Amino acid sequence: MTNKLISITLTCAVLASVFFAGSGKATAVAPVVEPGPPSSEQMLQGPLDDIDGIIQEAIADKYMAGSVVLAARNGTIVKEDAYGDAARYLDDEFTEMENPVDMQTDTIFDLASITKVFTATAAMQLYEQGAFNLDDSVAAYISGICTKWKV
Repeated sequence: MTNKLISITLTCAVLASVFFAGSGKATAVAPVVEPGPPSSEQMLQGPLDDIDGIIQEAIADKYMAGSVVLAARNGTIVKEDAYGDAARYLDDEFTEMENPVDMQTDTIFDLASITKVFTATAAMQLYEQGAFNLDDSVAAYISGICTKWKV
């Protein structure tokens, strides 16, 4: 169960990094995404449906209180679901809250250090596309950078 959940989490992280860094071009415009059927993107419904049971099992096993899943390909959202609670436990002993907060598809999460994985993946994709050299100074791309970084 834990291995399946870790595999799905890592797959989602990779898909998200490819989705957000797919074009390799810096842009301030958000990508256009629209809901659509999995078949429109040559995706199978079965594996997407399998995610439901895996997430629900993880919630039942108290591996997590809840989750939001969004799967998209080529700008088409093929799955977007919320499971469980955004806030359910008061402590690490699984003391239940009096009024748990339902998870919503627009729940905001603190991603903390996980963003390093996405940033590193996107940066290496840009490097592979020749957008920059590993020896380039950060100052060449970010104006007003600290003088210590202008090496």
